[in-house]
Amino acid sequence: ILRDDQIKRLGHMKVWVCAQPLWARVDSLSVGALERLSIKQQSQLYRNRDLLDEGGLLAFGSDWPVSDVNPLIGIYTAVHRQMAESKETALNSNQAISLGEAISAYTAAPAAMLGLDRTGELKIGSRADFVLLSKNPFEDNGLELPNTEVTAVYLAGSKVSPL
Repeated sequence: ILRDDQIKRLGHMKVWVCAQPLWARVDSLSVGALERLSIKQQSQLYRNRDLLDEGGLLAFGSDWPVSDVNPLIGIYTAVHRQMAESKETALNSNQAISLGEAISAYTAAPAAMLGLDRTGELKIGSRADFVLLSKNPFEDNGLELPNTEVTAVYLAGSKVSPL
């Protein structure tokens, strides 16, 4: 739960916020907690869009084993603010971020947060750590991410796992 003044301060100070995007959705675990919050407090939950708009630095991670470790599910949630095929209303849909921003929050942003050079982006001079996916998530704004598979993993340009 972040107030407007806190969002502005985080952006101004360029403080990294490492968040778990899977929490930004209504599911069986969050329903009880949401009922205990006021409407105003609920609107202040997981303010990814506001943080980025204020110049804040956002990196995503996983709270495994209590949350799904699959970053594709986290990316889906960051973009759509709900679980795939959910009948629940999206949680603070105005706080959704773009597919590109969500992918960056799982790749380039954590590398930058940790001070890792040439990591987290696929470009000339980078380490060339990447995965191949069974589907292009940009074709449908990530709607099929929950059904997308990692087909290969490359580290420093070498294939290490044909999945």
